[in-house]
Amino acid sequence: MGRGWVTILTIVVVCVLSICLGRPAGASGADDLAAAKTAIGAGQIDEGIRLYTKALASSDLDAEDRAFAFTSLANIHDDRGESDLALADYARAIAAKPDYYWAYYNRGVLYVKQSAYPKAFADFDKAIVLNPQYAPTYQSRANAYDDTGEFEKAMADYDKAISLRANDPTIYDDRGISQAGRGKYAPALADFDRAIALDPEYGKAFSDRGNIEYDLGQFEKAIADFGSALQYRPDYAAALRTRGVAFLMLGRFANADADLTRIASLQPTVEYNLLWLYLARSKADLGTAAEVTTLSAKFDPQNGFTILIAALNGALSRDGLTSFAQGVAASNDASYRCTASFFLGETYALRKDSAAAKAAYLQARNGCDPLSLEREAAGVELSRL
Repeated sequence: MGRGWVTILTIVVVCVLSICLGRPAGASGADDLAAAKTAIGAGQIDEGIRLYTKALASSDLDAEDRAFAFTSLANIHDDRGESDLALADYARAIAAKPDYYWAYYNRGVLYVKQSAYPKAFADFDKAIVLNPQYAPTYQSRANAYDDTGEFEKAMADYDKAISLRANDPTIYDDRGISQAGRGKYAPALADFDRAIALDPEYGKAFSDRGNIEYDLGQFEKAIADFGSALQYRPDYAAALRTRGVAFLMLGRFANADADLTRIASLQPTVEYNLLWLYLARSKADLGTAAEVTTLSAKFDPQNGFTILIAALNGALSRDGLTSFAQGVAASNDASYRCTASFFLGETYALRKDSAAAKAAYLQARNGCDPLSLEREAAGVELSRL
């Protein structure tokens, strides 16, 4: 009986509040904000947007709640690639609460995606002043320093992030990637080992460790780590591609074909994948290599990768190949020059021109980034000449 009286009294109070406030019971801005968080957590993004917008239309949210709602909306827009809408909402969050570090942090992350590094650093610096204990800001600033070639500053920020959040495997993984990019393989491997020890199901760390093992020519170890990565992320494109190339370097053509076919199906608009797939099939002397030529026909025939596929399958004349090679040597795009040099080496090797193949492989071996697939592959091919 007591429960019944409590229920009736609650209904009366709620109804009175509803009349006084002029909105349905339970529809306060705070309630809508809480419901929005729940919806986002359940993956109901559109419903979350609706509820955040509804909450912001109310007059009972304090400055911090308004800043949180605007920042959350901005993050959703960022995830959807709607950067202009995201930036507008970050600005609204900061206007609502000028000392809201989380808005500065997230806007800094977006600026990094846009390669607007001065703006990103300004926002990260501001976020750190407002909340010097938030590890992700140091981690994100470290990644930005790494992007801009400021390695020592990056290391200092990674170390600071770890001091604040020592059990976060992503920080060790990011620091390992930074070190690996500068050929510091031993400390990079130690960081990947630590990340995996902290989270044995962190597939990306397995893949990143596999990349180092590949670059060190430890193909069997790399294949094992890529297998672990793919166990947790079956469609992890980077792991599939590099494992396929590792299989190729070991002469395990059926395995290589399976992985490279898979990555080509996952990324059908990426010609680069077709280059590796054609190479695997041609080395295995599979007639299905011709299918890759058919697939490449949908791409721009003047694109360098399309021309390389034509070169590999013998459709490019000797003069045409010489002209193309001269264009590659003159290119200002280091990444393209790396890839093209390696596949030119493969083309010359298929045409039994060992001297030209060696020169092209050497160009790839000496000119490619340490973490490129082509650098180590060129070294393997040089050892076989």
